[in-house]
This record gives sequence, structure tokens and C-alpha cells, in this order.
Amino acid sequence: MSLNRMHVMLICGWFGLVAVGTLGAMALGYSLSMTTGVLAAAVACVPPVIALMVFRGAPDRSTVELIYDAEHASSKSSDKRPS
Repeated sequence: MSLNRMHVMLICGWFGLVAVGTLGAMALGYSLSMTTGVLAAAVACVPPVIALMVFRGAPDRSTVELIYDAEHASSKSSDKRPS
């Protein structure tokens, strides 16, 4: 799975926004307990995981497609024999 540069930048930007929001909430006096922090971290990871699932690209070629292409290529090369 290869990620496009834009996808990596979007995921990094998302985590940056989450970090800024957390720091902003703490600066305003919100007390962050352990359970709230774990829950917030879990919720913050959901959008990047969904993005990775959506943007993972086309599936790899199956064995049948590879064999068919190999047989098809060998029949084409046998048709082009010099006379």
C-alpha cells in the first residue's frame, strides 16, 4: 500500500489539529483524566484509519490475471515469428 503525499499530509494535519485542540482545551482549564484522554485518542484515530482504508488503492493482481497475461503474451509472441 503506497500513500500519496497528499494523503500523508492530510493525516499529519489531522493529528496536528487534534494536538492543538487538546493543548487549547488544557490551556482553558479543562482537566484531562486518563479515561478521557484514552477515549479522545481512540476517537481521534478513527478518521485517519478510515482514510487509509479508502485511499489504499487498487488491489493487487490475482494469480489468474497473472497466468492469463502470461499465456496471452506467449501466444502473441508466437504469432510474430519471422518468415
